[in-house]
Amino acid sequence: MQSGKNARPTAAIIDAQSVKTTGPSEQRGFDAGKKVKGRKRHIAVDTMGNLLAVCVHSAGIQDRRGARLLMIRLYAMFAALGVIWADGGYSGVLVEWAKNMFNWNLSIVKRTDAKGHKDFCVIGH
Repeated sequence: MQSGKNARPTAAIIDAQSVKTTGPSEQRGFDAGKKVKGRKRHIAVDTMGNLLAVCVHSAGIQDRRGARLLMIRLYAMFAALGVIWADGGYSGVLVEWAKNMFNWNLSIVKRTDAKGHKDFCVIGH
């Protein structure tokens, strides 16, 4: 690869975003945390920001549960992953589940209050 990185990723970053939708749909729900009625997209990217996998579902599905769907899809395509970074919304039993199911280290990155860092980002890696 031009970037000098291995073409087969060994690390990924996951996150979700709820988006408003209109019209009737079975896949529509309410994300109470974001106060959004619609759908949610979970994505996984490599350390260069390239899309690895995506899963779209009702916004009413909690992030930890939706992440399981994404990880199953991700494993089917990129079994060589070793570490996945995620924000605090993915903490808890999902960390152990990822280890037991795929032997992945789901590393929860703590939020920083440093000036200029409003969004989730991997720091110092």
